Amino acid sequence: MDNQQHRDHPATITEHEQSRRHTERRAGILHWASTDITWLQELLRRNKVTCEPLPLPNECNWRDMVMDKSLCVILYHSQKSHRSIHHMQQYVDYCKSIKDSNDMLIICDKEPDIEFTKYNRNKNLLIITEEEINSSGLIEPNTGTTGKNVTEPAKTLMAKVRAIQDLLQDQERSRDWENKAIGIFSRSDDRDYSWLRSLLHNTRPCYISNNGYLRFREDVSQCTFGILYHTKNRGRINVTDVTDSLYDEELKHLSSELGQKNVIVVIDDLTDSSDAMKTKIQENQPSIGRRSRALFLFSEEEKTPECIDYIKSHREVNKREVTEKLDKILNFIKPRGSPAHTGYQEIAEEPHDINILRRDLIQRIDTYKLGYGYTRILLQIFGFQKSDGSSIINSFMSALTNEPQGKISGSSVLLRGVISMMDNTEYVCEGYRFYLQLGHVTLDGDFQETFGNVADKILRAKQNGDLCVPIFISREQTTIRDLKKTLQEKNIDTGLPPIFILNKTPAGNTRTAPGDKDIKVIDLGREPGAISAESLGKDGKLLNILKEVLDNVDKKLQAPLDKEEEHRKLQVALLTAMHEIFMQKNNKENKSCSIL
Repeated sequence: MDNQQHRDHPATITEHEQSRRHTERRAGILHWASTDITWLQELLRRNKVTCEPLPLPNECNWRDMVMDKSLCVILYHSQKSHRSIHHMQQYVDYCKSIKDSNDMLIICDKEPDIEFTKYNRNKNLLIITEEEINSSGLIEPNTGTTGKNVTEPAKTLMAKVRAIQDLLQDQERSRDWENKAIGIFSRSDDRDYSWLRSLLHNTRPCYISNNGYLRFREDVSQCTFGILYHTKNRGRINVTDVTDSLYDEELKHLSSELGQKNVIVVIDDLTDSSDAMKTKIQENQPSIGRRSRALFLFSEEEKTPECIDYIKSHREVNKREVTEKLDKILNFIKPRGSPAHTGYQEIAEEPHDINILRRDLIQRIDTYKLGYGYTRILLQIFGFQKSDGSSIINSFMSALTNEPQGKISGSSVLLRGVISMMDNTEYVCEGYRFYLQLGHVTLDGDFQETFGNVADKILRAKQNGDLCVPIFISREQTTIRDLKKTLQEKNIDTGLPPIFILNKTPAGNTRTAPGDKDIKVIDLGREPGAISAESLGKDGKLLNILKEVLDNVDKKLQAPLDKEEEHRKLQVALLTAMHEIFMQKNNKENKSCSIL
């Protein structure tokens, strides 16, 4: 029977039925297991699409359904079926012989191999991963070990993997990196680091052999970022600078070709993956610090299947990309001639999303460990009005606890775990004293405001155990922009990126300029801690600020760190700024005196 005969079947459908089916949104889903398509059925149900599950293999039913001209066909393949993607090919070929290419869509929850992708390159092929499905709000997320007592190694593994992911996103691109990948370079078999590849995207194994240096150089040229991998199971931790080291030339070449900031070293299968062990390795093998951006250690406990599953269940996804993929499915099914579906709104309902974000953030804060002698993360609040400080502290506490907060007493408040907040709005940003707060300088009541006294205070200030994150708040965007420029010009660097918040009411202008994408636009509200429909967006933004702070701390602690040098540079910057301020002040006073 030819294709046209297939497409005219069945001939017994009435004109009324044909008209109804032409306007009705209907989809048939060919799938291996019903549990695989629960999310897809829910997506279609919410959007009033009639769904026809077509389980495979089922020789009698699915062929008849496919021949229905009013039915769009979705072929769904899940890796959980434990079937090869090529088992789906026969069904793809049959649907191709029956359906128009615009009436069939292939969905996979994992990137298919090159052969399948190439063969079906002219078809609608959509990849939506398990993590993206879990984040969609269409089903209860598969949380793996969530709800059980998650082990300490799982939490430690999550922090390290997130730090690596941040470095990959922050990689330098000094030339055209299009179509290049992240290379994992090692003398070990790629099965040894398959766990790492499963947690990172777009990686390729690059084997290093004793007589394959030219191949190694070629592999490096095809990568944007290099991960030098070594396993303790080879016997010793002999990466470089020691007897019988394995990667002296390779590390040197990676750093030279990709840049030191685009290379990291990973060592796993250790019994001790502590900060003390990392420091010891870097002292004995200093080239690791000189030629790579960071060293990551992983213990045997951190690589267990339970820990890996925990990371996968908490993997972050790009919500915009998920929305676009769901829109693509709905637009594929929509009746011809109807407007395109954009901005799928039911994904990640705000309260559900915030509860997940709050739960994960609390769990992360409660188990967070600081190294290098730091004892807390201190969020320093600076404002242009004194009332801003207590307002935002209340807002942060309310967002984290999901409960209204009473009046805050005192300038320093423990937020949770290792995170504290300090209200420094007594020294509003128009004055010079807030600079001193950034340098851990305290001023007493009878302080004489001269440059000599200020300089003495700065030089005497000792570095304490605080990791300081300045948070600057203003109701005027131009004020924040000027402050950002001033801090950059004066090289004021407290070691962690500052947070800039534009406090705007819903009626205000909440649009930021293209160069101000790092400014958070938040309506802090007149009543601190108020919970309302409008405050859900505010709470989500504040929780994401805390997450951003922890991500920045992860990145800082994973990189080589010299606390004394960092503190010295801050002192120099503050002294320079103070000298300029007092020179201007003296010039104004002298000018005033000359006029008199």
